[in-house]
Order: sequence, then C-alpha cells, then structure tokens
Amino acid sequence: MSFEQRLFFFTGKGGVGKSTLSLEFYRHLKKLSHEVLFLNLSPLKSEHEKEYSNFVLEDCARDYIEKKLKSRVVATWITKSSFFKSILNMVPGFSYLVYLGKITEMLDENPKLKIVVDAPASGHMLTLLESAENFKNIFGEGIVYDDTMKIARKLCDKDFTRYFVVSLPFEIAWKEAVELKNELLNRTGQLPTMIVNQILASSAIDGEGVPLTIKKKLDLERKLLSEIKDEVDLMIPHYLTNSHQEENIAWK
Repeated sequence: MSFEQRLFFFTGKGGVGKSTLSLEFYRHLKKLSHEVLFLNLSPLKSEHEKEYSNFVLEDCARDYIEKKLKSRVVATWITKSSFFKSILNMVPGFSYLVYLGKITEMLDENPKLKIVVDAPASGHMLTLLESAENFKNIFGEGIVYDDTMKIARKLCDKDFTRYFVVSLPFEIAWKEAVELKNELLNRTGQLPTMIVNQILASSAIDGEGVPLTIKKKLDLERKLLSEIKDEVDLMIPHYLTNSHQEENIAWK
C-alpha cells in the first residue's frame, strides 16, 4: 500500500509500543521512497531515538509570529516575554496547537512531504485534537482563527490524516484502545487503524516445558484475540530481540 495521506498519528495507552511501531512505519515509508519526517513531541530519551525530529515549543511559536508580523526581532521579543511563556505552559492545549500549526505549515510548504508523529498517549492525544476546536471558538475571527480552522479541517480529512491506535493483547488495554477509537471517530469522523502489538500467542513459545503462568497468558491472549479479531486491522507478534520489526509487519 502506498499510503496517500500526508500526516500519520500513532497513539495508545503508554507502554504499548507506539514509539517503536511509529518509527518502523516511518522506515517503511522511506523504503517506499517517500519523503518523510519522523516527529516526536516529547524530549529524546535514548540513543535509539536519534532518528526522531523534535520541535522546540518556543521556536515553533516564534517562527509563526515572525511570519504573521514579518519581524524576527518582534517575534523573538514576544516569545521571550514571561507573559507569553506563561500562556504556552499554562493554557491547556495551546502547546499542541503550536505544534500542529508548525506541522501544517511544513506540509503546506512541501507538497511531497509526509510526517509520522509519535503522538501523546490516549488522554493527551484527545487534548491535542481538542486544541484546534477549542481555540477556534476562542479566537472567533481573524488570522489565527483562519489558521486554526485549517488545522481542524486537516485533522478530520481522511485523505490527509490517518490515525493508528496501538494496544497490547490484554483485556484492559484493549478496552482503553476501543474507547480511544470511539473518541477519535466522534472527533474526526475517522475510524483509526487498530493494532494489537506484542502478541505472545503468535510466537514459538508454547508446548512442553512452558511455565504455567505463560500458558495462562497464552490462553487469555487467544481468547481475547478470537473475540476481537473482526475489530483488529493489524496483529503484530512478540519479538524476543531488539532488531527492527519492519520486515515482519504487513502494513495496510
């Protein structure tokens, strides 16, 4: 599949492997010869993440203000002020709106570019989506309102943006993933791609000599997967090494 959309969000409960999968998806797009950027909205944690691109919140805000006011000096003065920094850090969702504005701008400037986002975990992802809608209502009119409207439209455009929800093969994790799927559907009108990651039951661990606790885990996994198989778009087996998974993932 060529993946015609321009913007891809990977989200889900913390610890489900969305960072690893989003990075593998980025590499997959690169292998398909797409011009693609991998973006993480949080600080780098390890050398493994050196392929991540990071946005500095203040820099994104300064670039935006500079374009609107046509003055680097004034933009720098505004973003360095304690009042502006307080707004960025204290107003819920405002930082996400700044990031989304930067992402939209980059995609507008380069029609060939695609961006894969290692998005925040479930609740923060919903705050990210809410930010465009909330600030659209706050601004009411003007340049910022027009830009916010554009962001909101693109987040709901199935030809532009695609969402992946990642879960683990546990009942509680899956229920949270379904709740997130429903919220994304309500807010964007899109059904996200549902992924169940790290499935032990599809690995070679089975048979004689397997500890009882592992056998119980395998039984619970198989029971859950049999119940939800029609709702899952992609099932990814557990890998016992730290090597790249991409060649084993049939993205669709």
